[in-house]
Amino acid sequence: MSTLNELLEKPDGSIPGIHLSNLLDNMPVEQRNVTLQSLLKKVRYEGMVELVGTDIEEVLRAAHQGYIGHDQIVDLLYKGRQSVSSCNIMTHTLKEMNYKIISQRVNHYAYYIKAQRCPPPTI
Repeated sequence: MSTLNELLEKPDGSIPGIHLSNLLDNMPVEQRNVTLQSLLKKVRYEGMVELVGTDIEEVLRAAHQGYIGHDQIVDLLYKGRQSVSSCNIMTHTLKEMNYKIISQRVNHYAYYIKAQRCPPPTI
């Protein structure tokens, strides 16, 4: 298992796959977006990426419908987190970076996305 800094130092296209479980939630938004884009470039073509994180849309939906209360909302959104995203935002980002979504789901207020890096288009 590599540290984040070790992964970021690797050349682009050199990693067979990455699993990021809640790592991005622990970064400020600006750093999260830059780090995610940098990491996605490190994955080799046809390599896999798995992203797991808190889904803000699901948390807000559950709060609005009364399924969760204040204490659980605070735990889900603020406990150790500096930012949250959603399945929709992350899949959009992956598609922009030329990844094919293999699977995506939301369960217990977290998103789980598996995607594969597509080879560049041939001319």
